[in-house]
Order: sequence, then structure tokens, then C-alpha cells
Amino acid sequence: MTDNRLTVVSLLLSFSLLCGCSSGNKTVEQPDEKTVIVGLAYSATYPELFKHAVKNAFEKKGYKVVIKQVNNGNMLNSSLARKDIDCHLSGHTAWMEFAVERDHLDLSMLITVPSSIYGLHTTTLKARNLAELKQELKRGDVVAIPNDPSNLARGLIFLEDIGLLKLKDDINKYYATDKDIAENPYGIVLKPIDSAQSARVLESVAFSLVFGTEAYNANIISSRIVREIITDERFLVGFIVRTEDLEKTWATDLIEAVRSEEFKNAVEDKRYIFNDFQRPQWYVDLWGIPNDFVN
Repeated sequence: MTDNRLTVVSLLLSFSLLCGCSSGNKTVEQPDEKTVIVGLAYSATYPELFKHAVKNAFEKKGYKVVIKQVNNGNMLNSSLARKDIDCHLSGHTAWMEFAVERDHLDLSMLITVPSSIYGLHTTTLKARNLAELKQELKRGDVVAIPNDPSNLARGLIFLEDIGLLKLKDDINKYYATDKDIAENPYGIVLKPIDSAQSARVLESVAFSLVFGTEAYNANIISSRIVREIITDERFLVGFIVRTEDLEKTWATDLIEAVRSEEFKNAVEDKRYIFNDFQRPQWYVDLWGIPNDFVN
């Protein structure tokens, strides 16, 4: 009987020691605070800006950068909310705020960057500047404009800024649609389309609002007759993060990388298209390089 009890006790002790050793040897995977996963859309614009102007300056601070790219930039906000990525460089503040309200996300803009702009392009009109355009337009001329909510509003604000229409005074212009047009003195007819199609419909419309990425891909960026001059910085693209991460060390270091001289030198390098981008006010103030664009 005593032998049996000793045997049981021995077995229990052995099991306990085995469990203890097993637990002690188990590797618990901890998040690597020096690895930052950056979300980017497949396009020629902001992935190139990140690669040439940000990545190296950020990595010099000791970070390992992992890039995750998606076909649809709208997927990046949900990826960020799920913590599949740490930040993304794809959208502007007005676009982010629309997604935050619609999808109940807790996201914030960390820092804006020089941003690609819309251009007014045409292959069916002879006009080569805004004054000539206004003279040539006829009532009923069709105008292609982006159809996603935030960029539809942005496109309408652009058309208002150059005097082709006027929006109602009592609306939130960041949510404007074609139903919010108060005055249309040139009688243009808006045709909302997918932004990706904006450069492909030029033969069938009077003019199209083509985003910089699409114009660059179509090799027509130099042929715009009117450029968007962003008067509201909520339409500048930047690094978007979860609000809870705004004060993280890596986020502060990312801001420093974007505000670095290395970043500025890449943006202003004539080999790239970034010097044609709209510069944020912080950039203008820091480096004394103005946005001297005119139409």
C-alpha cells in the first residue's frame, strides 16, 4: 500500500516538474515595437513617396518597416482598425472622417504629406487654360467627376473654386453631392464615375477631373489645363493611425522622419513628381518652400 502511494506521489511530482519545465520553455510571442507595418495602396503615387522620401529616414531610427499593399485603398481603414497594420498612407482627413463616421472607427491623422492633386483634363475641347475653358463650354457639356463620397465632395469644391458652379451655403461641403448645387451658370452635366476610369473617358466627355495617380499612370499629368489648388488641408493625404497610437514612440519617430531634411530633399528632387504636389502648411513653414501654383 505504501509503495503504491509513493508511486502515485512520484508520478504527480514528475508530471508537475514536466509541466513546469514545459511552461518555462514556452516562447510567448511579444509584439516587436521596432517593427512597423505600413499599409499602402497599389498605385504610383504614395508608395513611391514612402519609398523615396520616408522609409530610409524612418529605418535610420532603428525600425524595421514591413509594407502591406492592397488593391483598394478603402480596405486600409478596416485593416488598421483590426490591427493588421500600424498605419497607412493612402487617404486624406475628409476621407478618413467619412469612414470613421460610417464604420464607427477610432482613427486619427498623424501627419499630412505633400499630396497629389486633381487636374482638369480634356481631349475634346481646344481650351488650354481656365479662361479659354469658360469661353468654350456649352450648356449640356458632360463632366466626369469621381463618384466616391469624399472625392465627389472634393471634386465639387474644386469646380466651385474655379467658378464653374456654386454649392448651397447651408450644407457641410465635405458631404456635398450633385444635389447640393445651388448655381450652375455654365449648364454642365456631371457624370460621377469611378476615379480609376477618369482618364479613360476623356474621348466621351467635355472634360474629366483626373486624380494625380491616374494622370501619372496614363502619362497625361503634364497636359492638365487646370490644376486643383487645395484650399482646405483636410484634402491633403497623410499617415493615418489608430487614435490610441498617436503618442507611441514609433509614431513620434515617424513624424520626425517626415519632417526630416532627407524627406524634404526627396520631395523637391526633380527626378520625381512629388515637387508638383501640394505642400502642407507645416512643410511650407518649416522649409520656406511655398505653393506658388496658379491657374
